Amino acid sequence: MNLIPDELIKAETPFLIINEGKILENLEILRSRFSPETGFYYSVKTNYELPVLKTLATAGIGAEVSSGFELSLAREAGFPPEKTIFDGPAWKEEELEAAVRAKIRMFNLDSLTMAAKLDEVSTRLNSISPVTIRIQAETYPRVGFLPRFARKFGVPPRALRDLLAPLTRMKGLNLAGLSTHTGTALSYPGPLLKAIDTLAKLAGELRSRDFPVNFLNLGGGLPAPGVRALSSMDLLRIQLGFSPAPLPPGEPDLSDFCRVVAEKISRELNPRKLQVAFEPGRSLVSNAGLLVTRVISIKNNWIFLDGGVNLLPESPFFLKRRFFLAARPGEKTEKRFNLSGPSLNTADVIGLGIPLPRPEIGDLLVTENAGAYTISRANQFTRLRSPVYFQMKNGKIKTCRRAETLEDLLRIWPS
Repeated sequence: MNLIPDELIKAETPFLIINEGKILENLEILRSRFSPETGFYYSVKTNYELPVLKTLATAGIGAEVSSGFELSLAREAGFPPEKTIFDGPAWKEEELEAAVRAKIRMFNLDSLTMAAKLDEVSTRLNSISPVTIRIQAETYPRVGFLPRFARKFGVPPRALRDLLAPLTRMKGLNLAGLSTHTGTALSYPGPLLKAIDTLAKLAGELRSRDFPVNFLNLGGGLPAPGVRALSSMDLLRIQLGFSPAPLPPGEPDLSDFCRVVAEKISRELNPRKLQVAFEPGRSLVSNAGLLVTRVISIKNNWIFLDGGVNLLPESPFFLKRRFFLAARPGEKTEKRFNLSGPSLNTADVIGLGIPLPRPEIGDLLVTENAGAYTISRANQFTRLRSPVYFQMKNGKIKTCRRAETLEDLLRIWPS
């Protein structure tokens, strides 16, 4: 269980802390399971604190960016352009110009509209941009709002051939491969294994049409130990007034998951001489982060904290995490509590039916797996942004981001 470093026990709450050693440990698991030729491009949107980016750039992996802002951050952190992938459904012209001028590794195309825009920019700059076409992963359930939203990205596999003629006429583009994304924090490798079959088949069809593709980007979705997407049964339990099923200890296992996927790649893709890449985000940084909050009020089975969805914006209906009281991490749980932030927002809830010892006002409550999509999506609803600390692999603590002040806001508002 992750514990708060002694130096931060009395620090002003709420705050986040990121552990460099855990990030590098997760990266080593990926590298040990996949072949040395496998490309890893960290998803910058997951957590773009500069020490995090510098740690991963120094470790030698690449970056996946989705905006000009992230491209600039990646360059600042030391990611070389030749190890940078540009991803996303919609880019501004100035963002494309910056990426083309930098001669980045690859663009993941989401539509013909973006292909035409990139072709125009590349041609004007006398450049040829390598691209993949994002293929929709047909691994989502057919019901629910989230799968419906996810299908806005990419093109269905059956529609790929309709894009080939228009792409052939775009002289500023070079179709180098295919890409996809199978979901977030997968708990079992089935969706990724199915995606490998789909992309391998499509790559074969492209090669038969004289498109010499050799690059398959399998995107993200690798599991983050200690966090799991809610199942349909969990959602049904919540709707009936029950708590989601508890997260089994030690699951999902990143190493075992990667072993299964690596074996599939070795059997299906390596003989075809297809280079494989991943865009890990949550699997690298999620369990490297802790959110530390303080109990400020208790009402029946509701615990009100000094930090909520302003710092942990992902819905409790999407993911389940573990929580513990810092002073009593191993104490027997008395009942289940709902965890709320301090704002006048009905949806300011970060945990439902969480088993905990009976808390007291002032107790520190820790949220595990707070390293992904927290800081990068934090907002200022009724609160200023909180500080972030970085625990280096030598154990020393440094301030990664200081607490925001009213003066910071006043400086950006016109007088």
